[in-house]
Amino acid sequence: MKTITRTVLAIIISAYMLPAQSVRAVNESARDIPLIDTVDVVVAGGSSAAVAAAVAAAKSGARVFLVCPEQYPGNDLVSTLRIWPDVQPSADDGLAYDVWSHLIAGGEEGYGYTYTTDKRSDNPHKDTYPYSVLNNGVIGTAVHDSVQYPDTVTVTADLSAEKNVASVSVAIFNRPGEYAAESVRLETGDGKTFTEAAVVPAGGSVSQECVIVNIPVNKPFRFARVTVKKAADAKRLLIAEITFVPHDVTGAKPLSEATPLAVKTALMKALISANVRFLYTCYPADALIDGTGALAGITVANRFGRQAIAAKTVIDATEHAVIARSAGAETAPFSSGNHTAEWITLSMNTPKSLNHPISKIDLPLRLHERRGRKLTNEAFWFRHSVSAPLTDDSWASFSQFEQTLRDMTYYPDQLYTSEIPYTASPYAVKCETAVPGALTSAKDIPLAAFKPSGLKRLWILSACGAGINGKLFDAFMRPINFMTIGTRVGTAAAAEAKNAVINGATVIAGTTAPVQPTGTIHEFLAGLRPTAKPVFVHQNERALPVFGTYDVVVIGGGTAGAPAAIGAARRGAKTLVIEYLWGLGGVGTLGMIGTYWYGNRVGFTAGIPEHPTEVRMEWYRKEIRKAGGDIWFHSIGCGTLVDSRSNVIGAVVATPFGRGVVLAKTVIDATGNAEIAKSAGAQCVFAEENYGMQNSHLQPRLVGASYLNGDIKPVDVADPVNVTTVLTNALSKNKGRSFDTGPLINSRERERIVGDYTLDWIDIAASRTFPDSIVYAKSDYDSHGWQIHPYFALRPMRDPTNQRRNFFAYVPYRCILPSGIDGMLVVGLATSAHRDALPIIRMQPDLHNQGYAAGVAAAMASQQNISPRKIDVKALQKHLVDIGNLKSDVLNAGDSFPLLDDIIRPAIESVRHEFDNLHLVLASPEKSLPMLRTVYQNANGLDRLMYAEVLAIMGDASGFDTLTEEANRILKGEAPNKTGASDETASLIWSLGYSRDRRAVPFIVALAKKNGRTVFQRARAAAVTLGTFADPSAADALASLIDEKAYDTRDLITACALFRCGDKYGLAQRILTGFANGSEGPPSRLAQMVLAAAK
Repeated sequence: MKTITRTVLAIIISAYMLPAQSVRAVNESARDIPLIDTVDVVVAGGSSAAVAAAVAAAKSGARVFLVCPEQYPGNDLVSTLRIWPDVQPSADDGLAYDVWSHLIAGGEEGYGYTYTTDKRSDNPHKDTYPYSVLNNGVIGTAVHDSVQYPDTVTVTADLSAEKNVASVSVAIFNRPGEYAAESVRLETGDGKTFTEAAVVPAGGSVSQECVIVNIPVNKPFRFARVTVKKAADAKRLLIAEITFVPHDVTGAKPLSEATPLAVKTALMKALISANVRFLYTCYPADALIDGTGALAGITVANRFGRQAIAAKTVIDATEHAVIARSAGAETAPFSSGNHTAEWITLSMNTPKSLNHPISKIDLPLRLHERRGRKLTNEAFWFRHSVSAPLTDDSWASFSQFEQTLRDMTYYPDQLYTSEIPYTASPYAVKCETAVPGALTSAKDIPLAAFKPSGLKRLWILSACGAGINGKLFDAFMRPINFMTIGTRVGTAAAAEAKNAVINGATVIAGTTAPVQPTGTIHEFLAGLRPTAKPVFVHQNERALPVFGTYDVVVIGGGTAGAPAAIGAARRGAKTLVIEYLWGLGGVGTLGMIGTYWYGNRVGFTAGIPEHPTEVRMEWYRKEIRKAGGDIWFHSIGCGTLVDSRSNVIGAVVATPFGRGVVLAKTVIDATGNAEIAKSAGAQCVFAEENYGMQNSHLQPRLVGASYLNGDIKPVDVADPVNVTTVLTNALSKNKGRSFDTGPLINSRERERIVGDYTLDWIDIAASRTFPDSIVYAKSDYDSHGWQIHPYFALRPMRDPTNQRRNFFAYVPYRCILPSGIDGMLVVGLATSAHRDALPIIRMQPDLHNQGYAAGVAAAMASQQNISPRKIDVKALQKHLVDIGNLKSDVLNAGDSFPLLDDIIRPAIESVRHEFDNLHLVLASPEKSLPMLRTVYQNANGLDRLMYAEVLAIMGDASGFDTLTEEANRILKGEAPNKTGASDETASLIWSLGYSRDRRAVPFIVALAKKNGRTVFQRARAAAVTLGTFADPSAADALASLIDEKAYDTRDLITACALFRCGDKYGLAQRILTGFANGSEGPPSRLAQMVLAAAK
């Protein structure tokens, strides 16, 4: 471990974070915080002014890093839905001109046209009649907004008259190997004769969900032929849109066309163009100071823990002056009373029966139906002027203020709403000078108004500084003014950094305060990516403020978390739910999956409105508040408080007001990613070596739509680098056809705890019962990835004769108890379950019921002052039976395993018929293995091979000779025997590997060489199985399967195996290091794990 030696930095914290009514705090021990970068200027916060400052500093020659808590830049505009300037910006307005004068919002509205095709469209994505999907202006998702063709297709378009066309844009959905295009050919003409204009490649990377092919034309024509050539390895084409872009599309557009997506995109592109490094989903937490007392950087908190960024100059652009206050800035006394705010909603109709002034913003926008199709109906913007009490300057009070505003402004027809209120911060920081009483020009404000008194190398860029309040607040926050001030501050900060040096010799400790109760702060301190020589910043022992005390604290208000909070609050527990977004419900609401796929819709779940999005979010919110629970939006959990007996007694949280602790008798980790449990020391599982990760999805947001599904590569939702990259790519692809992009990456597979019990796929397939069941789940096998369970080596994921077969699964209470950790429950996708069991238990209705059950259990534990592990599970089950979540037979159920011999014997007999009842054979291996060995010895031909494969996947090599006989047949060029497996050769490779017999290595190597990279499932089987043997003799064959230019999942899996087999010329080390340092989270985690195992 290395610390900064020439300059000693310290993290400081002052009483700024302590609520006025209390100074309670807990002790945070000394620790080292990983340093992720050293720059000239760090900008804390992501407002439009922050972006302007960062861009200006970079253009002045400074190296700049910007961090913001949101998933995008421009929160002052987007979060408040105040996305228009008062006047059209001029070229002298810099960044503001770039944002609003070159809007791509509303889309590259192309010429209208009709079209015909030389092929008919196919199910399940047929075009309408008359044809309309390719010219409807929507690029949404492959599921809902595409037209499917079986092969290369030519679309002939008629623009009705000769039009002056600047370019032609073709949007094609992309999933290599499934649906993808090789090229797009454009021809123009008079309808009878056509001239080729261009042929443009259309190949996209695996991570590109939609490829946009732009073909410059710059000439007039009426007719065009667009030929989309299917990629050689694709099964079909899915085309979203063909747009004929007019010449004047890039000119200035009316301000009415501004959308949140357009503003985000313009600000992001400004950061990229200026070469500013930036990270989303990171909360500015503390100030770094050097030995002279000058600011020397910041720390940030996120779902990956805490990191430090060293800088010569700091710009605090947070809404509530978090960094300035942490550095000890002087603030004006807080005055309680009514606090005014503005709130914006979208609706088709004017809100009625609301007791406050409402004004209509006459900028109509098009509505969409539930699945994203454009409608002719229009919605309008409404501005609400409201006020509510603000009792003190704590985050708890401010959150209550926001909830009151939501109570006052919600109405049933609401389609969209602000994320945060437009209102002044309760904090006012004393600066070197004040802004004059009347703001005539943002260019005339003295820069000293943005320098907090007594603090060196710190700038403040928000309405917290410079004595800004009342009417001056509105003038200051006008977008053109705010960005102009940002540009001036950024330029000045860069100039200051040129002459600054970080130095000093002392470490300054944090503020002391009464410390109770006893416990240790646990958090991740491993940085974001591995580095050759890690550098750390030291933090002395200090006090960390307590933000509140509750019976039950739920971290994450999503699919399972919101129901957990309802369950706990309804049972009388003092409950708090902490949610990063501005609405509850997760995937089913802001995740835009507002229609259930499967799931057992009974009991608690039956009472939840399925859609629209706003109605469902409001139901969760009101149910929690009605039951007496508290809600903190815009906040995350980033650690735990753990006592000496491994009892979790609180959670570390990051909020817009700062970082602190919430004490709790029981904490429910509802992040869906187990990061709170993991911080407490819970063992977790993620990205196993055979890497069968399910795909994720990032959805557009369309006003009125509530169900927009799709697929992108797997994402680690806790990883700021991965999340920032995915969101940046999404905005980069934006062609303006969406109102906004979704705030939530819907990942179908995340980190999972190892609980007191781990639910297995065989448990589900064999309908296992348990004495402590709390959920009865239902689904078909809805997997968006590969399988890794030995069962699936022989049986396909879906039954060929019953593709939509429903499975039911009991989920035991033990699956939500993290092994070795008390005081905590873990719900959602982080449940203790084999990853191949997840597709059955992850449906929204079942996670609702799971969350509710966990909330009730947490309330029971807190009311009895006992661990959740010690509650009366039968009492919990009885309640769940009473409300309809479970049937009464669970009250008397026991464990149905091990299976009876009378069940196993006929299963062994039937398994030779395309592996029927394989799950029953695998369910009780101690009983079935002796029987299998006997029938194998007496079997012949294909039956003998199938029994040998079943024995092998159970780790028994009794049939090894039969497996190698089959391998030799295939190596001689003969077709594999038809066992009923989806790929008999891949199944044989898996069987050889699972046999654990090292004699299998040369056979697997030979089969790998024969098949090469051509068939993915065979290459994957060979790589994974050879990796388990760690045999150097396999290195050459594995190396031959790697294509460094491809750098894909196949290479990741193969490199893991090659590394374990001794590597070849450093190839595996090179591949894994590249993945470890890359921006994709799951591959990075896996590569780091494999590399670390060798140390």
